[in-house]
Amino acid sequence: MTRDYPQPLVSVDVVPIRYNYDTAAVEIILGRRIFEPALGELALPGVLVGHEHIDDAAARALRVKVGMLADLAPLTRSVGVFDGDLRDERGPTISIAQLALFPPVRDGSSTPYEHDPKRHAPVGLSIRGLPFDHDKIVSEAARALLLLLFADREVTQALLPHPFTTVAAQQVVDSLAERAATLEGVSAIPAPQLRPRTLERTEWLEQAPAPSQPRGRVGRGRPAVEWCWSKRT
Repeated sequence: MTRDYPQPLVSVDVVPIRYNYDTAAVEIILGRRIFEPALGELALPGVLVGHEHIDDAAARALRVKVGMLADLAPLTRSVGVFDGDLRDERGPTISIAQLALFPPVRDGSSTPYEHDPKRHAPVGLSIRGLPFDHDKIVSEAARALLLLLFADREVTQALLPHPFTTVAAQQVVDSLAERAATLEGVSAIPAPQLRPRTLERTEWLEQAPAPSQPRGRVGRGRPAVEWCWSKRT
């Protein structure tokens, strides 16, 4: 006996992430929906997959939904596949979620996005109440990024500022762990406590020769230690 099932649509949802120097925080770039459902609400940029590769669909989502400049290719990593009958009221869909890591920015500086606040908005990792299952996707992305940070050089170098202090890196780790802990039915990943000795053992990191600019002081008047990317492979 056979039964008829509606063919699910396949989409790509992108989690665009960057570090903001001025807020010392990780930000997500969300786009404003121009169609129902959730008209006018902030959501992850996503599109239905056409006759194209997944990476091409993700690039199209960034370009169309948040105005990413065509000549910028972010570092991408897979987050996972999301399905479920209730994730989209328009019908069954399967979403392939991807991380897109953009270079750190300063407020008011040039960004990889068109300057149109009605079209997109940078928000913190603590954002809640996104449409569909985007809250879950953001939390899964935070978990994936937390596992990759300081294990994957490309990811670490794409996310953290250059140079960076141990304190700044710890703030990033803590924010990722806090968001990842919101996942239901998944064991929380404790935020690792970064120490200079730990970072010294990372072969592709080295202590910067001198602070490039005032970064505050630690201990008894000692300047904060800065780290940079080693030229060693």
